[in-house]
Amino acid sequence: MTRSGLSVEAGPHAGLGLPLYVQATSPIRRYGDLIVHRQLKAAAAGEPAPYSTDELATLAAELDPLNAQAAKMERNADRYWVTELIARHKGKIWKVLFLGWFREDDKLAQVLIEDLGYRAVMKLPKPKALGETFNVKAAAADPRKELLSLVEV
Repeated sequence: MTRSGLSVEAGPHAGLGLPLYVQATSPIRRYGDLIVHRQLKAAAAGEPAPYSTDELATLAAELDPLNAQAAKMERNADRYWVTELIARHKGKIWKVLFLGWFREDDKLAQVLIEDLGYRAVMKLPKPKALGETFNVKAAAADPRKELLSLVEV
């Protein structure tokens, strides 16, 4: 699936199989959500839209790169704190779910650390079936070096 983006044109949601889709979470979370709320509120009240198509296009062009940057910062923070947690629990055995190959030729697998709801990549010398669970532990975990190395146990 491709990354979502902001647009003034109606478009489908590939993952949900919907022909038209709009995203709006809390209007205090993102400015783009506040804009969507304002547009929807005006439409529901039978009032004119607060933003024209041109104004929405300008806002989308400004907000889309900022949303991508914010998402990247959130992923980095998640990775940091998950790695910190794993580092603090040295020797702990974690149950993971095999999600598929990240790069099969290099034997790099994508797994889900179930207790943490976190996807990680690890070297997996033996093949696994999709959805198979197994146990791992951290061979190395250093959040400041962005290092998390898992091994099967």
